[in-house]
Amino acid sequence: MKKFYLISLLITISYLCQSQISITQNDYFNANDSIPRIFYGFEFDTQAVPKDSVWPNDMTFGDYEFPVIITDTMVFHPAQGTQFSDATCWFLNRDGSKMYMKIQADKADLIGAEMEMPFNEDTIFFRFADPLIITPFPANYQTQNIDQGIAMDKRHISVFESIIPPDYYGTISMLYDTVRFFMDLRINGNFDESGNIIFNGKYNQNGNFEYLRENRVFITSLDVQLRSKFNGSYTSLSQIPGISDMLPMQLPVVDTTKSYLYWVKNMKYPILEVEFTNNYDSVKNLNFKYAYLSNIETTNYGLLKIYPNPATDFINFDLENSSNYTFFVIDITGKIIEEKKFFENNNLLNIKDYSEGMYFFKIVDSNTNKNIFDGKFIKK
Repeated sequence: MKKFYLISLLITISYLCQSQISITQNDYFNANDSIPRIFYGFEFDTQAVPKDSVWPNDMTFGDYEFPVIITDTMVFHPAQGTQFSDATCWFLNRDGSKMYMKIQADKADLIGAEMEMPFNEDTIFFRFADPLIITPFPANYQTQNIDQGIAMDKRHISVFESIIPPDYYGTISMLYDTVRFFMDLRINGNFDESGNIIFNGKYNQNGNFEYLRENRVFITSLDVQLRSKFNGSYTSLSQIPGISDMLPMQLPVVDTTKSYLYWVKNMKYPILEVEFTNNYDSVKNLNFKYAYLSNIETTNYGLLKIYPNPATDFINFDLENSSNYTFFVIDITGKIIEEKKFFENNNLLNIKDYSEGMYFFKIVDSNTNKNIFDGKFIKK
């Protein structure tokens, strides 16, 4: 009898293990994938709402009213012909940087990043000497992923020549010969929960899904350093007299993101991502993935044409049946940076003073406070 119970227990355990969600290469994104997202966030990073106010006990998620709602699509581009030819794809991060991934049978690696230099319009290419493992395959319940990746880009000290006053630049160039842009990324992922999650919002991808939750802590550290001509050591700009006083921020810049990612089999992207404050007691944003991007009823409001896009000076928003609408421009951090009224069909937006990068917009009916259109544009 004991032997019978033991065999039954082993069969049950085997069945449960086979039925659990596993993240594999086929479940993960690849080049040419387009991932729809709805991002519910706030105007400022310091804002958050208590966890209990958006966190249902029965894991049934519906629609939420947040200050900023952005409809977006994550596109994974082929990496051929780029600086990182060994990557399989790249995607545009919310901060405007390009992240290069290598998807293999046993893991997904972050092998490089491309971003604009903070001092001029040059581009920094970070290549990780030891790629950062974003996800190991297969990832199952109780799988852990702890890894670190370090990358850097070195430039001659002359990159500072147009930024630092001439007299002081002469002194700096006598003491230092190299500028090093240094990136340190650390990930701590723990697949600590599995269960069922229900969506019942105004979207067509509703239903009951089995999920595997990843409790992820992602730490990003960015520093700019100078190399001494005398001993070859590197010093952060924040520790160099004269230069540290001119910096708009303290270096290194360290950002810690704590989030839950809810993976669903064959979805290729977490169906829900929740970003928390550092103590996990409040929610900073929710990021949903749905098959149909928006709950906005566009058929009653005519067509919206945006051109040129990308643009350098002006963008025209040609909206049929224009009425008393309010137009909002939102930067990549979720902050509303411009608000204006739309009364005519052709509305011109002046973006001359905008920094280069991607921006989001939404158009709201001022009478009903209902979203009419949303989207994005690029300032180049």
